[in-house]
Amino acid sequence: MGPCRRGLLLGTVVSVLIIAGCNSAPRVSPRVPAPSGRPERSPAPVQPAAPSAPTPAPAPAPAPSQPPAPPPAAADANHYGAVLAAGVDAAGDPVSAGTQFPDTIDRLYIVFRAVSSEDPGIFAYFRAAAVEGFKRDADLGSLCLRPGCDGASRTAKGWVLAWKGSLAGFVPGEYRVRLQGPGDDVILSFTITPALPQAASAAEAAAATGYNVALAAFGGRIASFTSEENDGDRGARNLIDGFPMLISGLRACRPSCGWVSIERRTDTIEAHRQLFPQDVVFAFHQDREAQIHAVIIDTTSYQSFIDISHRPRQIEVWVSTTSPSDGFTRAAAAWLEARQGEHLITFPAARARYVRLRILSNYGGRAVHAGEVKILESPDASSILADVPKNIALAAVGGAVARYSSLRQHYQAGALIDGGVKGLPWVSADGYLPQELVLAFRGDREALVDHVVITPGGEGSSYAGQENWPKVVAISLSSVSPLGPFEEVGQFAVPQEARGHAFPVSRRARFVRVRILKNYGGAQTSLAELAVIEGAEAGYQSILLRASDPAASTAGPAAQADEPGMALEREANNTPAEANPLELARRVKGMIDPLGEQDHFRLALPGTAPQVLTFELLGRPYLRTSLMLSDASGQVLRRFDPAQAAGSRAEFSWLVRPGDLVAQLTEPPVSLVMIWDTSGSMGEDSVANLRRAVDAYLSQVTPSEQLNLIRFSGQAQAPDPPHVEVLLPEF
Repeated sequence: MGPCRRGLLLGTVVSVLIIAGCNSAPRVSPRVPAPSGRPERSPAPVQPAAPSAPTPAPAPAPAPSQPPAPPPAAADANHYGAVLAAGVDAAGDPVSAGTQFPDTIDRLYIVFRAVSSEDPGIFAYFRAAAVEGFKRDADLGSLCLRPGCDGASRTAKGWVLAWKGSLAGFVPGEYRVRLQGPGDDVILSFTITPALPQAASAAEAAAATGYNVALAAFGGRIASFTSEENDGDRGARNLIDGFPMLISGLRACRPSCGWVSIERRTDTIEAHRQLFPQDVVFAFHQDREAQIHAVIIDTTSYQSFIDISHRPRQIEVWVSTTSPSDGFTRAAAAWLEARQGEHLITFPAARARYVRLRILSNYGGRAVHAGEVKILESPDASSILADVPKNIALAAVGGAVARYSSLRQHYQAGALIDGGVKGLPWVSADGYLPQELVLAFRGDREALVDHVVITPGGEGSSYAGQENWPKVVAISLSSVSPLGPFEEVGQFAVPQEARGHAFPVSRRARFVRVRILKNYGGAQTSLAELAVIEGAEAGYQSILLRASDPAASTAGPAAQADEPGMALEREANNTPAEANPLELARRVKGMIDPLGEQDHFRLALPGTAPQVLTFELLGRPYLRTSLMLSDASGQVLRRFDPAQAAGSRAEFSWLVRPGDLVAQLTEPPVSLVMIWDTSGSMGEDSVANLRRAVDAYLSQVTPSEQLNLIRFSGQAQAPDPPHVEVLLPEF
C-alpha cells in the first residue's frame, strides 16, 4: 500500500457512497488551511554533489585547570545618566520616571543627566522586544541626539530626547532602546501597559448569549459611519451581513472583505493619528429600543489579504436612546489583541436605540478593518425581535444546505439561503424529478419549525422561467442526519407566482428536506429561495440566542478519525470485474497506489423508481480524487471532478435509476511548477509567507510527485538557468 490514503463511506437518502481521496497538491482554501511543519529530512540541493573533503580533526579541549573564557561584559553601565520618563518639567527634570508606562502616553522621554556637550553625537535605536501585533525584535526607528535633530532638545541640566512611538502609538508590550555614541552602548528596557481592560477571547464570545440585534437579517442597519473605502466589498454595511468575509470562487475577498476605512494620507505619525477616531453607528429593527449587554467584534479577514496591522486596538462602546448623532454615553471600553477572530466586550445591561462603536487606534496599518460586529440583546429582557420572523435556514445565522440532488454550473444551492430572491437562482443539472434539497440549522441543532417558505423566481437567467418553477413539493423532517430517516409532513401544491409560499410544519427537526416532485414542464427545475421559520412555544429557547456556533471558535477542522467497523479496500480492484462491494451507510478506507491507477467499487441500488444517491469524498490532506459512476453495461451516468471542490471534503447527490452500479475512482500524479524569486523585490513579510507555504507543501509531498523548479531573477543581462525537472526524492 502506498502513501495515498482514502477513506470511503456509503449511505444516501436511500443510499450514500462516501470516498476519501488521497494526498494531493496544496490548494488555497480558507476553510481548510494547509498544515504547517517541515519534513523529517531537509531536501538536498538540485546539483551534483561535490567531492567530500577530509573531516578536520577536532580542536583539543582545554586543560581542566584552565578556567573558561569569560563572556563579553554586558552593556549595563549607564554612563549617559539616561532616565526614561513620561514627561519633562520646565527645569529639565524627568516627570513620572520609571520603566513602566501606560499606553495613553503621547511621548516617551529620555533624559540625559550626564551629557552636557554641545553635540553629544548619540543615536537611539528603538525595538519591539515583545510587543502585541509586532514581530519579535522589530525595528521601530531611531532618533539622534544632536542639535537640529527631531525630538532632541537642550535643557539647563543636559539633553532630552522625545520619542513619539511607532505609527501605532504605544502598543502594550516590552521595548528596548539602544543608546549608541561615545563610549559603550547603553541599553534601556521598558514596558507599556494597557490602560483599558482586554476584550474577552473567541471562546468566550462563542458562549455569549442574546439575539444579535444589529444583524441586517433581523432589521439592523448602519445609521452612520466616519468613512469606508467603498460602498461595495469594503463598505460599512458588511459589518452586519452575518459574515466576517464572503468569497466567491476563491477570489480574494469578494464580494465582501468586511469594512475597511479610508487610508491615511501619508505614512507619518501625525497623519496616522488624524485617521482616528473611526465611528460606526448601528440601529436596530424599526429603530426600536433594546436592552443590550455585549458587543462582539470579529477581525477575521481573507488570509493575509488585509494585514494584521489594520486590526482595531482600542475600542469604545457608546449608547443612545435619543438619535444616531447625540445623546450618547459610554458603556464600555477595551483593547483588542492583534489576532483574527471574535473579541467580546461585555458591560452592565444598558438601554439603547443606537450604538456607536468608536475605534481609537489600530496596530499601525494605513486603514482600519473589521469583519463583523454583533450587538447582543440581554437574554433575560423582553426581546425587540419577539414579533420578527426568524429564518433559521439563512446562511447569515448559521443555516446551510446540507445536501442537494444536483445543480447546474454556477447556479449554486447556496443561493437558496442567501436571504435574497433577486439574483441567480438554484437550477438543477437536468430535467430529472424528483429533485431534493436538505436544509440544516446552526450547529446542526434541533429547532422548532413553524413553517417552510418556498419562493420561485430569480433574475439574470433564462433558467428562472416559470416553466421551471416547482409545482408539487413534499416536505419531510429528520432529527437524525441529512440522509434520514425522514418523516413526511405532507405534499403541497406551489402556485405559479413569484412570491413566497408558506407551508405549515409545527414540529421539531434538525434537518428539513424539500423534495420537488413536479415542475411546470420545464427542462430544468429552478428555485429562488428557501426559508425555514422558527416557531415559539412554552419552554422552547431559540437556537439563535447564542451569539455564535461554538464550532466556529475552534482552531480548525478536526482530523478525520477512523470509525469502528470501517471497511478496508481490498486489492486488486483495478477493473470493474474486480470491483469491491459497497454496503450502504458504511465507510471504506483505501488508497490509490500508485497514483494514476483506477480503483472500482460495485453497488446494487434496490427499488424501481429513480433514487437520490449521495457521495461524500474525503481527501487527506486535500481532495484530488475523481469519481465516475457507470451502470452494468459500462455506460457512464455521472462524473465528479475534484476541481469543483476546495479543501478536503466534497458532498454531492445524483438522481439515478436502480440497478447494478460501478464507481471508478482515480487520482492523477501531482505535477507542480515552483518558481522562486531571486530578484530581491520581495519584502520581509512576503518572504516569510513564501517560506511558510513551501514548508507546508514539503510537509505533505509524496514520492510520486513531480516538480519543476524555476528561478526568476528579473535580470535580462543574466538569463535564468534552464528549467530543472526532478522528482521530490531527488530534490
